[in-house]
Amino acid sequence: MYKQRPAPTLLTLMHKERPDTNSVLQFCFVECQIPWFTNGLIRWAIDRYHVNMSEAKREGAEEYRHFNDFFTRSLKEGARPLPEDPEMIVSPADGVISQMGDIKNGRIFQAKGHD
Repeated sequence: MYKQRPAPTLLTLMHKERPDTNSVLQFCFVECQIPWFTNGLIRWAIDRYHVNMSEAKREGAEEYRHFNDFFTRSLKEGARPLPEDPEMIVSPADGVISQMGDIKNGRIFQAKGHD
């Protein structure tokens, strides 16, 4: 007996035709300027990742044209002062360390299961 395969989605077909489709779709997603969509996405990111918007020059989700505008937001002067300890390592990005490990055979775990 033959099994019926599900009909391919538009995204599947586009990806087979043009492998860079995901990048194009992600670009459209983060550059979308439809207010209800953009504001909702930004509010979700603020809540999900506990973004401290009091540090931002523009504190409201509706003040950003699109998600990329929010993602690259400017901070208020003095919002994140550098430590005085010259031995301390700092990172200019919002985030936390989620993985750490030893270098084995010249390789190290990086991110999303890739080494």
